[in-house]
Amino acid sequence: MTEDRNELNELFENIDINNIDIFEPEVDKDLQIEFIEHLLHRRRTEDDDIQTHIELLFDEKTGSDKKKDLIVGLVSSDNVQAYRALEKFELQENDELLKMWVRLGIHKMRNKFDLLFTDKPKKYLLTSALGGKGTKLRYFCIFTPEHGIKFDALKCDIAEKEIIHFFKKYECDIEQITKDMRFVSFVCLIPINVSVRKLFGEIISSINQLGNFISDKCLINNVKRLSKEEIDQFLDS
Repeated sequence: MTEDRNELNELFENIDINNIDIFEPEVDKDLQIEFIEHLLHRRRTEDDDIQTHIELLFDEKTGSDKKKDLIVGLVSSDNVQAYRALEKFELQENDELLKMWVRLGIHKMRNKFDLLFTDKPKKYLLTSALGGKGTKLRYFCIFTPEHGIKFDALKCDIAEKEIIHFFKKYECDIEQITKDMRFVSFVCLIPINVSVRKLFGEIISSINQLGNFISDKCLINNVKRLSKEEIDQFLDS
């Protein structure tokens, strides 16, 4: 299994996981970086300029790049009117890139208002390309058989039952599972305080006690869901 030097459960071991806010939608990592860098370099928008920003944002003649800058400009403020405008814009915008841009902005402002207007403790914003839910991150995982072995129906069923068993033990969720002669893949949600290495090590060990047919070289990532063609290319390489 691929080693992961700094697992999230180690990075946040001294932090209450209830104070970690996971951005739930799946979002491209490059888009996340672009948004954060733009926000870091954007001058704070004063209240007097909020209405102008809103009008330009909803103007059909305003270009996409300009709208991204306007969204970040509204996010940079502490203005409730700006927040409500972003909510409205998300509902009516059809451009998926701008829609995700504004979702990041809304999430950022919501956390900011929690600090400004409530006694809630500071939350640490956590994002990943595959998103998450609550205090769980979403992962795409692939189990493969040992060299020279193919998964038949019985082996697939054994693998699936052991995965489900250990996921219940560690309060993980399976959203999707795909079984093939060459692999078993699944999309799952894992709590950030659970060691991914330990979890999958236990699953693989338990499966192999029942038949010794699964490889310990599994793929686990929170960046991308792989298609059947991409999985085949990965296995062939």
